[in-house]
Amino acid sequence: MRAASYEPLETLPIGDLSQLARVLCHLDLQDVPGDAVSKAKLCLLDALGCMIAGAQTRTGRIARDYAGRGVQEGEATLTGCSRLVLVQNAAFGNGVMASALDADDGHRKATGHPGAVIIPAALAVAESAGASGPRLVESLVCGYEAAIRIGAALFSSSGVLRGSGHWGSVGAAAACGKILGLDEAKMTAALGIASSSAPAAPPKILREGEDWPMTKECVGWGSNAGVSAALLAQQGFSGPTLLRGIQEDACDDLGVVFRIQDVYFKPYPSCRWTHPAVDAALELKKRWHIAGEDVAAVCVSTFARAGLLSYIRPRTVESAQFSIPFTVGAALALGSVSVRELTESQLDNPAILQVAERVRIEHRAEFDALFPEAIPAEVTVTLRDGARFAARVDVPKGSPGNPMDLEAILAKFRDLATYGKVSSEQQGRIVRAVLRAESAEDLSDITGPLRGE
Repeated sequence: MRAASYEPLETLPIGDLSQLARVLCHLDLQDVPGDAVSKAKLCLLDALGCMIAGAQTRTGRIARDYAGRGVQEGEATLTGCSRLVLVQNAAFGNGVMASALDADDGHRKATGHPGAVIIPAALAVAESAGASGPRLVESLVCGYEAAIRIGAALFSSSGVLRGSGHWGSVGAAAACGKILGLDEAKMTAALGIASSSAPAAPPKILREGEDWPMTKECVGWGSNAGVSAALLAQQGFSGPTLLRGIQEDACDDLGVVFRIQDVYFKPYPSCRWTHPAVDAALELKKRWHIAGEDVAAVCVSTFARAGLLSYIRPRTVESAQFSIPFTVGAALALGSVSVRELTESQLDNPAILQVAERVRIEHRAEFDALFPEAIPAEVTVTLRDGARFAARVDVPKGSPGNPMDLEAILAKFRDLATYGKVSSEQQGRIVRAVLRAESAEDLSDITGPLRGE
């Protein structure tokens, strides 16, 4: 491929967004395998649960107040708000809420979380456009397939972890462009605009003792950028057709292999890197009937990147979500790591902190080579009487290789929705609407309950 730039071109591969756009424009829901369609619907349900519960957090309330401020043309639903707002604002607010609890879905090779970026954007545009359920599901498949490939390619070429809002914005643009019926040229423009305007979402650099920021993966900004890119492209706004950092063949199997089927779901509302240690801790507690007050020491051996998750006494919910000591402490002390253990009211829970203070994180070099496909952790618990127990987890619960079944996913949704103060009747309405989405004429049974209707 011949290309020109004012910066050196030999440092990273260059991919052609027009090739991606061509496949996306011709991808039809009828050509998508049933398993991939089912996975897309479960991703939608999971994101809705995260949005509903996330609306109750301080982060979610700030985002909702910001997204709903002023006089706006009513276009799309903002979770927890009785009136409609502009699509861009709905995408931003719902995106922040979807990631506020850190319970949103993810993909190992993409090294991040596509759903919280793509689904708020697609849902907002679909509602505004009066799209049907099948159109929404089709758009979600397109968005996930694009985002996962872009995210995986960018990490493969650079080895740098960027927040999901960075590469997820391209998937959000793809999903929105599909709903709007963009042709190949405009879809290419939408992808290019999104890749140009996406949040930088650089790797976190924190001062010693600094709290984990609410910006997290910048998913709200990525969702907003995807919506804006599609709407601008629809009006004829142009964008670049090439993207640095993705291999030319990165999207060759799109439409043949469906990467959405490799998406994982989170059983715990915390950073995915904490989950192997939490799984191991819960396994040890159950097997050996460990009581928190009997714990003398805990060693968590894991890969280097996870060493940053070292808050012992987190001062914010975000810091608790990104803390191996706190989440392992909750697992061993309480036997549960749910949204109820990771709230502001639990940050000074003495039972959790007593164990968290005894947790030591140890780097195990051989685990680094397994990243990002695996995120191993081995937990060794020493009791006051000298007994020692250990467990290792490479593939945490919720992964394709260790999946949550439908019953577990539905239970997670209901738990999150209950926390979000949605009635059992409305929960059932949402579940039925999502599971039958490929035959629904409209989205009112999904969006209505988000507004309390």
